[in-house]
Amino acid sequence: MPPDDRARPTFGSFFGALMTFIGVAVGLGNFWRFPYMAAAFGGGAFLLVYVGIVLVFGVPAAAAEFTLGRLTRRGPLGAFRAIGAPGGRAAGWLVVITIFVASSYYAVVVGWVLRYTG
Repeated sequence: MPPDDRARPTFGSFFGALMTFIGVAVGLGNFWRFPYMAAAFGGGAFLLVYVGIVLVFGVPAAAAEFTLGRLTRRGPLGAFRAIGAPGGRAAGWLVVITIFVASSYYAVVVGWVLRYTG
């Protein structure tokens, strides 16, 4: 029997959902890498190009992913299956595999933090 979608929890406010989404999208890697990238590739000029690329590609992609999740109220596999897009199953699996690879990377970083701080 499929789960009742109405029983699933939701965010209490738009601000809470937005802050959670931004926290997941930005990640620690961007904070660690940004000062080096800015210094190595021209400072202010790099910042201008970086912000432009984020606005042109990152914001629409993030908005599309956020909208797909809110519209279907499912995880990546179920969301792409629910919209019935060609190649949707492959796109859903790509998201899952990407999350798995990123989680593997962050598990190592957490291990380093635990080793050298405790």
